[in-house]
Amino acid sequence: MKLKKYIITPLLFSVLLLLASCIKDYDTQPEPTVAQRPLLTLLENNYSFSIFYQVIKRLGMDKMLNGTEAYTLLVPDDDAFALAGITPKTVSSVDTASLRKIIGYHIIKGALPYNKIPQTVDYRFTALTAQPVYFSVTLPDPNRTRPQLLHVNGITAKKTDVVASNGVIHVLEKVLTAPAASVKSILNNNPDYSLFVQALKQFGLFDQLDKAGLFVVLAPDNEVFMQNGIDESTLATLDTLTYKKFLFAPYVIPGKFFFRSDLDDAPLTGIGPKGVRGSDYLLQIDYYNFSFQLLPDKVDPFYFPNTVQFTSSDQLAFNGVVHGINNLLITPDYALKQ
Repeated sequence: MKLKKYIITPLLFSVLLLLASCIKDYDTQPEPTVAQRPLLTLLENNYSFSIFYQVIKRLGMDKMLNGTEAYTLLVPDDDAFALAGITPKTVSSVDTASLRKIIGYHIIKGALPYNKIPQTVDYRFTALTAQPVYFSVTLPDPNRTRPQLLHVNGITAKKTDVVASNGVIHVLEKVLTAPAASVKSILNNNPDYSLFVQALKQFGLFDQLDKAGLFVVLAPDNEVFMQNGIDESTLATLDTLTYKKFLFAPYVIPGKFFFRSDLDDAPLTGIGPKGVRGSDYLLQIDYYNFSFQLLPDKVDPFYFPNTVQFTSSDQLAFNGVVHGINNLLITPDYALKQ
């Protein structure tokens, strides 16, 4: 493969460093809407909402959604529940405490129609469970025409603005997952990331991941390491003196926050998260793949030719997001050459 050279301008570097402005730390007060039927009636009369309605009934929340107080419902339709392995039988057997946590994370107090959602990415609201939920709206891009979409925690709303007399429904294509305690806990609790965790620990990058603040973690699983000929014993031989810090540092991006959909929702000239610059590398990210570039002499940069893409993206925690990836950004043998 012939490697391309790129000229990285100061303007591009400034764009890459604007990532942290994507996340907002405040809520807005949704406004009420006017329609004829209450939320409960809309759920009851729409066959594709049958599982959500079943949960509402079992939890005794039907009176709440039939009253005058306004709510915004983020409703996964039955196809979305099926994708998550949740069936009517599951709903009947799961304990109500667990169901309340799941369904409560899909409800926000106040009516929030699409035209009242701030035109930005990762605008934070608070669910009934007191946990953060992030709304992103596709930002205008003068260079191309894109559909105006609503994303919630990176999940696309299939339909917006199903308006009721006491609120509004946005229909999601997937079930929301409440945020984990930390990105560290996400990695620790998934055995498929054990080799990645070992690597981060060896290079002194792991302990920080349960601290307050924001982190984006790009996480290759064990299969990715094995495909590159790296197992536990191979990892144990690596050290930060022989293998430079950038071998694993680019996988942990402190001070940043983005869902995969943000990479397409925000244009390059706006506040979109397009990459990060380290002391000796540049990692550029878009919706489809990654470009990892070493900067050994800051004049003649070159690229590691691995193709890297998202796999299990948007694993949300209180202090950031974990995105699974399907390849290593750079391998130890390639790092030795630098």
